[in-house]
Amino acid sequence: GPNQLIFETIDYPTIAAAIHVITHNSAMSLFLAKKGLRNLRKYNQETLEEKFLSTVSQLTYVNSTNDMKVMKNSQISQITQHLPPGETEISILDYLSGFKLEDAPEIEMQNYLNQDYKRFILTLGLIPADSGNLLEIGANPYFMSLLIEKFLNYKLFFTNHFIDGHPVEEANQYVIKKATGAKTEYRYMHFNIENEMPFEDNKFDIVLFCEVIEHLKFDPINALLNIKKCLKKGGYLILTTPNVSRLENIAKMIEGQNIYDPYSAYGIYGRHNREYTKHELFLLLTQLGFEVEVIFSSDVHEVRNSIHTKMVKIILNLAKRFIKGMKNREHDLGQYNFIRARNVSEPNQLRPRWLYRSYDEDEMCD
Repeated sequence: GPNQLIFETIDYPTIAAAIHVITHNSAMSLFLAKKGLRNLRKYNQETLEEKFLSTVSQLTYVNSTNDMKVMKNSQISQITQHLPPGETEISILDYLSGFKLEDAPEIEMQNYLNQDYKRFILTLGLIPADSGNLLEIGANPYFMSLLIEKFLNYKLFFTNHFIDGHPVEEANQYVIKKATGAKTEYRYMHFNIENEMPFEDNKFDIVLFCEVIEHLKFDPINALLNIKKCLKKGGYLILTTPNVSRLENIAKMIEGQNIYDPYSAYGIYGRHNREYTKHELFLLLTQLGFEVEVIFSSDVHEVRNSIHTKMVKIILNLAKRFIKGMKNREHDLGQYNFIRARNVSEPNQLRPRWLYRSYDEDEMCD
């Protein structure tokens, strides 16, 4: 009939649902009308997908309202705001590419750097431009260490954990400058942050806990309490970790893919055992006596495994638009969570029910 949507596809319900949502959203309907796409019924499936994807990809929410506007190249990078004065993304990448970790697989390390150097820049921007003692937990392969040494004025201390059950001890690794072959020694304490903290109480002004919490296998509360012990009152915790609610995970679930991390040849700590949302991290840190001063999510690299069907892209764009229109969700879809939190009060050491189960009732809290 004249009011029906007809497509030559077995996926008609998905197409119809998508079109219904589009045409019943007043802002999107107005925008499509201006682009000459108001009467969507006249397009076949392939043409519709192409036109819709090219159009909707230009939409973005503005401030906290539901108004929309068209923006060419609307992805305004957060990276620029965090760059040291006079530096660019490329200059930072070039600088870090000039070093290699002794006895590490060079290609693997370079690939890691190419994927994540923007994350290092964002993390660097969270560290106060001050001085004092800074502890970097899980420092290997020392890319963050190199940036802190170059651009900030802290005395650095390092930790790593490579072998479960290994005694707490001091060890060392060497970073080599490729151009000259000069070696710099990095001495670190080898221990498991979930079990112990060998540094004295109230020693550090800053603790970096970057890309570690997702690897913990049984007790993140205890790990954070160990950090809190060695962090001065008023000192800062800088925490970064993958965002479990990142947009690419939403795409994977739409496609029926599993979002959990694969098993790792590096053992149980080599995989992501538990990823977090931004809100979960806020709850966790607040419970433990931290005041969250900065919290955001951001993309830092191209989406891995990014082969999605056109229909998934349509639904994904819709999901992104509507999630961004929900209060407190506008900036929740980035690949990584970034947090700066200040140590201000005594912790509640009970285990929250949203994160733990099967413990004695007197150990748990809501």
